[in-house]
Amino acid sequence: MSKKAIIISASIIAVAVIGAVLLYQYMLPKLIVRAITSENPPSAILPAKVQNKVQIIKDNVNERMDQIAIVLDTSELEFDDVLDLVDKVDADEVIMTIEELQRTEIVDSEQVFDIAVKNINFHGFDVEQFRAAFIKHARVKRILGILRRIKEEDLLNAISVPVARRTAKMLLQDKREEIESNMSTQLN
Repeated sequence: MSKKAIIISASIIAVAVIGAVLLYQYMLPKLIVRAITSENPPSAILPAKVQNKVQIIKDNVNERMDQIAIVLDTSELEFDDVLDLVDKVDADEVIMTIEELQRTEIVDSEQVFDIAVKNINFHGFDVEQFRAAFIKHARVKRILGILRRIKEEDLLNAISVPVARRTAKMLLQDKREEIESNMSTQLN
């Protein structure tokens, strides 16, 4: 094989690898958000492993968006602060928190809040301002259901942290108008 053929082959392989990485890192979050927020998700494009996880998330998205509006209304946080937190919170700390919660016999939502505050660095945000809203709106039964699903569906390993983070931000941005509308409804 000539040197020219090797260079051309290596270039084609490099472009294919770069294309696959870009598809995974940038297009997959867009497809997941579209699958969560639309009536007719692009299921043929998403891998089966991801489709199952998307359906679990889709079932609860609207309720979660209402809760984000409530939390924002009861705190000094702005919507952009939530996006900033998604970027700054360390994924390993979140995983460690979920694992601790799964090992703990949870008796009330305040216990869950305390475990999260103990394990996660919220980068200068005063999370204590959320305590009352969290305790009021986070139900133990719901938390246990979420933890069960995380374990059963292996959600901690389903997609990489960068993809999960990007998906969360895109989903929040996609639902921003709805969240802010719910905030103004809560105020009236």
